[in-house]
Amino acid sequence: MSYHLDLEHLGLTYLKKRLFEEDLIPSYLILREELDERIASLQKEGITTLSQLKERLSKERTRKELSKISGISDAYLTVLKRALGGYTAKVVKLKEYPQTNLATIDALEQHQIKDNIALWTRSQNKEARSSLATECAVEPLELDELVCLTDLSRIQWVSPLFAKLLYNAGYKTVFLVSQGRCEEMAQRVKEETKNQSIFKGTVGERDFSRL
Repeated sequence: MSYHLDLEHLGLTYLKKRLFEEDLIPSYLILREELDERIASLQKEGITTLSQLKERLSKERTRKELSKISGISDAYLTVLKRALGGYTAKVVKLKEYPQTNLATIDALEQHQIKDNIALWTRSQNKEARSSLATECAVEPLELDELVCLTDLSRIQWVSPLFAKLLYNAGYKTVFLVSQGRCEEMAQRVKEETKNQSIFKGTVGERDFSRL
């Protein structure tokens, strides 16, 4: 299983579905405007996958060229670039996860495992995690927690702190988050934050609807 969405095998139909079904943040709502026409214009330029689209939007020069030949405004394409960027999980250093055992992280780093993607790659199943725990001489339960946090970091908008809050509230995997109800998740995280010193803010149902 890949840590990221496979953009090479996801087409513009997926993009359209996601833009209409997600609870978009206000600055992304413009992406729904004339979406069918804009997707048709992109396809006319030979763009059929999200990987191709991301590549064309990655540099200012190629983005402006695409704007010129497709008739889609550069402002729109710039927002689209930001939205696409959220489809790929960010690199998170293991030390960025709060309330984790630094000795465990140091042991992993000595084996060149320094971030979420590196740890995920080495520990996708129980056998791999057990072998890695032995190799690095770390407690299996502490390793399991870190692996869960890296899994949660695959979700768009989930920061290292948010991942820890979800974990502490019992939502330890992407699957459990996907099965949870927004109202219940918000309440459980709220209750958890009362007993923790790592977060003083609030997380509402709307935040969970965007996961």
